[in-house]
Amino acid sequence: MMSLKHLREIEPKLANASDEEVALIREKIYEVAHLAYDSYKEDRDSKFAVGSAEVDDEK
Repeated sequence: MMSLKHLREIEPKLANASDEEVALIREKIYEVAHLAYDSYKEDRDSKFAVGSAEVDDEK
C-alpha cells in the first residue's frame, strides 16, 4: 500500500492536508485502479469482441 508520505511527495498540494484527507484520496485511487483492472480483465476474458467493427447496427 502506498504510504501517505509517498502520496504527499507525488502531489505537493497534499502537503498541508490532514492524514484523514490523504488516506481518503489514497482509498479513492485504489478504487479507481480496481475498476480499471476489472474492466481490463473483463475485456481480456470476453469471448466476444468489444466494439467490433463487425457489429450490425441495423438489427
